[in-house]
This record gives sequence, structure tokens and C-alpha cells, in this order.
Amino acid sequence: METGRQLRADARRNRERILAAARAVFLEEGADVQMEPIARRAGVGIGTVYRNFPTKQVLIDEVGRQWVEERCTATASALQIEDPAEALRVFVTGASAAMARDVGIRKVLSHYEEVDTAEADALHLLQLKTLLDRVRAAGLVRPDLTPPDLFGLMCGMAFAIFRGTEPALCAEVLLRGLRPT
Repeated sequence: METGRQLRADARRNRERILAAARAVFLEEGADVQMEPIARRAGVGIGTVYRNFPTKQVLIDEVGRQWVEERCTATASALQIEDPAEALRVFVTGASAAMARDVGIRKVLSHYEEVDTAEADALHLLQLKTLLDRVRAAGLVRPDLTPPDLFGLMCGMAFAIFRGTEPALCAEVLLRGLRPT
């Protein structure tokens, strides 16, 4: 919930604890969990949860926004690597590990399709284009691969991990499939 002003330090800590607790509880119990277990896990009262997140949808939106921002940060880190092959490997293997770690978040976000991550998704597509341009210039990926293609393949990898496929295997297969023929 954006208020336009800085939160007090204790209020900011409570908000961060609620978000961390929500991620953990969503992983364990899924999207249908009530707010009370989240409050208990965060060590705050239910009123504190509702002051920060008036509805479960608002909480899910914030968890989703944070999750996509984390993906953007990870992609930006991969872009800092000079070697294009290593940058792509770090990006794909890091994404597969994050997808495995955050399978509960993916379940919740897929359950609540109205989560708006369009702005962050646009940034992520721009980052993917930059990464793809670098690896394509080095001859490391198929020349016909586009950023939306890579994004779609990453979504497919997320679904495979969600269904129980080993994340490292998903990353290896995806990396091999991206190579030029």
C-alpha cells in the first residue's frame, strides 16, 4: 500500500515481516490461506496486517510485484557479466533456482490472475532483449529467437518446475535448446 510518505522504522519492519510471512505461508498452504496464519507467522496482530494490506488481494499484489522486481534485479545482475555465455547461463540457472524456491508464489499468482505486473514485465522484456542481443551477437543462440520467445520459454520452464521437474535439468535443456542449429 503506497501512502506517499515514509513509514516509521517499526512499521516498515512489520510490513517486511508480513510480506516474508505471506511468502512462506503461501508456499506451505497455497492461495486459499486466510490472513490470520500470515499474521501469526509475522508475529503481528491481524489489525497490523489489515492496516498494511486491507485485503488479501492487495497483499498478493504486493508479493507478486516484489517477486517480479526480484526477477528484474537478477536479470540486471546477469547483464553485468561481461562474458555473454556466462551471463546467459547465470540468468537461466538463477531463474530456474528462483522458480523452484518460489513455487508457492507462482501458485498464488496463477490463482489470482488479476495481479498487475505489467510495468515490471515490460522492464524484464527490455532486459531480456539486451541479454539476447549480446548472446546473439556472440553467436550463442538461434538468430530467430526473440525476447517474447525467451520469455515464453522461461514461463514453460516455470511450469515444468511447478510440475516437479528438476530445476537444473530444466535450465540445462533450455540452454541447449537455445543454441544455434
